Amino acid sequence: MKRLQYTGGILAIMLCFTACKKDNEFIYSGPALAEFSNPPSNVNTKTIYTANVAVRDSGLLQLISAQVSGETKMTWDTTGLKNTAKAPDHIEFENAFGQLSIPPNSSHHRFYFSVKPAAAGKSFSMELNGGDAKPNENTKKMTFNFTAAGMDFNPTSRTFRPAVEANDTIRIAITQAAARFPVALTVKYKVNDSTATQPNQAVEGVDYEFITPKGEVQIAPKAGSGYFVIRWKPTATIKRIWLSLVPATGLNMNSRTFVYTVNAPL
Repeated sequence: MKRLQYTGGILAIMLCFTACKKDNEFIYSGPALAEFSNPPSNVNTKTIYTANVAVRDSGLLQLISAQVSGETKMTWDTTGLKNTAKAPDHIEFENAFGQLSIPPNSSHHRFYFSVKPAAAGKSFSMELNGGDAKPNENTKKMTFNFTAAGMDFNPTSRTFRPAVEANDTIRIAITQAAARFPVALTVKYKVNDSTATQPNQAVEGVDYEFITPKGEVQIAPKAGSGYFVIRWKPTATIKRIWLSLVPATGLNMNSRTFVYTVNAPL
């Protein structure tokens, strides 16, 4: 008898939990809603880094309802929004401007656009205003903030002591870890050759030469940095060169200068 009572008690508890779980399940039964989304943060603002070439990026439109067999077509505009970026001067959409659609039997659609160098420091907002689903009032707007990616020498100074002719490598890096562009970048630098203000100036062709193309660095797609190579001749005296990044629309060059010293005393 005790065994039967014990077993019956367990079954009763299990039934209770099952019943509670069913009662607490959330099933959305309202009208179909469409909204912008920005996973994983789900905050409807997104920072996009610009470069000195157009950069492809995207946003996400999603459907809150059961999937449907046909397209869910939505319209959007910028009326009343304080945009400083304009289309197509700063941002250019791959689909028709003001129109988006979620494919049949799907819950979302990723839309793509290109961000141009001139967009740096500007922002662009878009707002759903109608279509086959009702815009979700809380998430019907999406704002993209465009920020120039920083470039810098890394490190910003170096001492090299070659005993014989030898190559050395200088690195130019993107300062934001989040800025990894899907396209290749060419970053320009120059030699500051004002000997009046920079004593012990090394002479190109006498003290050193560029092995890679002078004045530019290639940063490969999705890479964070690029390199150039200088070949030095040994010298008994201290020699220096000063390098600086060349300003470019879409990039923040940080006004940094690279100081290169050869054969400085230990």
